[in-house]
Amino acid sequence: MEKDRARKEARKARKEARDTKEARKAKTRKAKTREVLKEVLSSIKPSAAEIDSINILVENFSKKLSETISKLKINARVFVGGSLAKGTLIKRAGKAEYDIDVFVLFSPEYREKDDKKQLSVMLEKALRKTLKTLRKAEKIRATEKIRATKLRIDKIHGSRDYFQIYITPNFMLEIVPVLGISKPKEARNVTDLSVFHVKYIKNKISQNKKLADEIRLAKAFCYAQHCYGAESHIRGFSGYALEILVCYYGGFLNFLNAAKKWKKHEQVFLDPAKHYKNKEEALLDMNEAKLASPLVLVDPTYRERNVTAGLSLVSFERFVRASKNFLARPSKTFFEEKKFDVEKMIRKEKNGLKFIAISATSSKEKEDIAAAKLLKFFSFLLSLLRKKDFVVKEKEIEFSNRKATLYMLYKSPSPYLLVRGPPLVMEENAKQFKQKYKKVFVKESRLYARVFKKIDIADILKEAKKSASEMSISAIKIVNKKLLKK
Repeated sequence: MEKDRARKEARKARKEARDTKEARKAKTRKAKTREVLKEVLSSIKPSAAEIDSINILVENFSKKLSETISKLKINARVFVGGSLAKGTLIKRAGKAEYDIDVFVLFSPEYREKDDKKQLSVMLEKALRKTLKTLRKAEKIRATEKIRATKLRIDKIHGSRDYFQIYITPNFMLEIVPVLGISKPKEARNVTDLSVFHVKYIKNKISQNKKLADEIRLAKAFCYAQHCYGAESHIRGFSGYALEILVCYYGGFLNFLNAAKKWKKHEQVFLDPAKHYKNKEEALLDMNEAKLASPLVLVDPTYRERNVTAGLSLVSFERFVRASKNFLARPSKTFFEEKKFDVEKMIRKEKNGLKFIAISATSSKEKEDIAAAKLLKFFSFLLSLLRKKDFVVKEKEIEFSNRKATLYMLYKSPSPYLLVRGPPLVMEENAKQFKQKYKKVFVKESRLYARVFKKIDIADILKEAKKSASEMSISAIKIVNKKLLKK
């Protein structure tokens, strides 16, 4: 009895020691996490002075544009949206580079003109007139905040054309035409929901001021992990999606703690506004084509929309993995954008694995459109390689402005092609087969031949180049491996 009691007490003591050790580790990790997040936030959050300066620039421009719209007798109003309006603006990678969303909200009376894509035409006219006015004003006021003489309007084509104006190399205004609607279901374009999105997030932040900084951390984290942005070459989380998720979970760390439990084979369903009774009801009501993503996030402002419809499984898994790793070992490095390690891939060249780097350029001027075209070309090239029995073991595409490079580890197909011949009993056919092929062998009473037919990756690239111009792709070349090494 005494021995049993002693053993139990010893086990209890060991357990308490382990629990105390784990508690100390958890406490240390918690303190380290707070320290890391505080340091990261100080580097990504614009100062009050920076926000004031941005607001002055945006207000000046918006005021001039509003005056022009009024003079042209267009029934529309200008409003600032996006991260600036919501108070969630960040300095990406600690740099003061800002993209500001400015929306021009056209009256519902222009619905018919929207059918004919005239909203963009009217907005372009107003923008050009606004810049002309600013240039004249500059001759009088040399200290004008907006240096209009250096401004250029770039038109971005889409379901509705929109416009970009770089005030400075690091400060860009994106001016988007939207149709005024009273209910989200009247939206004809996702941008028509922008007013509702801004109101929803601002309302959430007004109830909990800390959420603005928590959202900033989520955006910086996803930027660094290459899963931020709804563009087709990224297929990550949009800014609005991250804002909803952080608000829903009540903070950045709560969001990561929930995400670390997500599984790639189990679709995650979230309905923050509780539009539906359950997932089954939602899936019956929502557009089936928009439900293929690993995460279904019902838009709190519009029940029929999946905010993360464009999220790819690759971005989803990347985020889940990064969440687990950060929570286990908190570090500033999770918020720092890293370039792809080419040399690490090159070092894996062995046992038949070969490395290659292929670069290409898009003729499209806009970076996001160029990236989409480049992704399409490389996807086409990869499909050709697989059809020719090349085995792609690892791949990475690195984008830079209008250029991109595909890095790849692959195995070449066998240089021998097996040709199936006729059965031996078909003597005449068998004779012709032997005359055609020098080296033949018999297997299960049938003739076969091995034909040497080596396929080089350069041949596949040559074939891909034939379709490159259709995708607005040029300057395709194999990059010398020596140039990639430091």
